[in-house]
Amino acid sequence: MKTIILRTVALALLLLLPCCSKKPVEVTGQIFVITQGRENIKMGGVKVLAMSDEDFVKKAKEVVTWMQQEAKAEAQRRVDSDHMTGFINEVLELEKTSSLKIPELPKIRESLVKESDAVSKILNSVLEGDLKARALRKLLRENENLEFTTDADGKFFAPIMGKVWFFAAAKRQVGDETEDYLWVKGFDAPKAVSSANLVISNDEDIDSEDELYAMLSSSCKLPGRLEGFREVKVSEKMKSLVTRFRKEVEEAQSKAEREAAEAKARAEREAAEAYEKLRANRALEEKNTVAPLVVEGTFSGIEWGDYAHWNIKTKDGVQRSFFVLVSDADIEKVLENPEPHVGKACRVTWKKSMEEIPEAGGQMELEQVLAVEWLKLPGSR
Repeated sequence: MKTIILRTVALALLLLLPCCSKKPVEVTGQIFVITQGRENIKMGGVKVLAMSDEDFVKKAKEVVTWMQQEAKAEAQRRVDSDHMTGFINEVLELEKTSSLKIPELPKIRESLVKESDAVSKILNSVLEGDLKARALRKLLRENENLEFTTDADGKFFAPIMGKVWFFAAAKRQVGDETEDYLWVKGFDAPKAVSSANLVISNDEDIDSEDELYAMLSSSCKLPGRLEGFREVKVSEKMKSLVTRFRKEVEEAQSKAEREAAEAKARAEREAAEAYEKLRANRALEEKNTVAPLVVEGTFSGIEWGDYAHWNIKTKDGVQRSFFVLVSDADIEKVLENPEPHVGKACRVTWKKSMEEIPEAGGQMELEQVLAVEWLKLPGSR
């Protein structure tokens, strides 16, 4: 393997050696992982890339600026997505807890979910791996980096002069879990020596995008923390979108409140009308249950119109006339042939009541005969 690596020396001299008159330093690097039990695991078969310090600083500046933009854009998308999700939950809560029936809410919620899915789709489409992995790909892209591979002892051999940056990434299966490692390490070759050693372990592993950003920004003297670029507010576009949907929800809620108020008022009117009708019927019943009255006099005949009228002349000489609405056999006999009864004394049981008279266009108060009793005149047998 060392023979293969030495074949790359010519390319290494072109890329890494600023002065061809000086001799390169043969660097022997080794990559290993220290376990929790302090066991050293040699990482064989790991690809190692090398980049000159000049190229690295130039690329680091580009990547740092790009990471700032990406961190801000991702944070913006997440904040907007969270804002939309929060409003969807508000609508769901309103559907569950509102005492009003708001038929428009499910449709509005479906539209909100579609908008939210669109935001999530955009968010997921740019997350091709985490920011750390994407930043590393961008850092190494379009550069003629030297490539080495570690042997079974986790070693690699690289001829360098001046400062060089080494990159390596590896995975290790630990039980059901996979551990990922990323190393970016600058190495300044010592002067007046022909060889040097470089040790890379998981103690120097870059665990997060923030660590990578801090290292890159420090190397190119660009201060600041990546976290500061994630401090964003909800975008005006998302605010406007949620405001539009919120207005739809409020209009649907107002409509439901109006309809509920109208339904309540209608029910109250109907209840009031029913009560008044019941009260009127009870009053009529009470009036119709007045105790019957009695009057005595001389039968003077039957008068016919829409209804038969029983006419008598009272002892005081007053002419009285009573509606015949119901009759018994005695009254029917007189109605059929009244003439033989004219001039006879009779006692009329009657009452005053409100009755439905279609010919009169509705109810009217009248005096109706209930029963008739014939009386003997004084001195008659």
